Amino acid sequence: MAASALTLQVLQWIGKRVEVQVLALVALILVTVGAALILKLSVLLALLAYGGSCAISTGITASPLRISA
Repeated sequence: MAASALTLQVLQWIGKRVEVQVLALVALILVTVGAALILKLSVLLALLAYGGSCAISTGITASPLRISA
């Protein structure tokens, strides 16, 4: 949860430049993976927790597929 809060703060600080936001997001994901490896935790679980908490804090929800005939 701390990583997602940090991500949101960094992205707000950076502004609306998409290329810089993508670079910052990749860097923060790498930091999350590195922290998981240093702490000998599961990288998969760290990334799942990171992605889930980012989605919760931004209000992103999964929507079902709609197939129109």
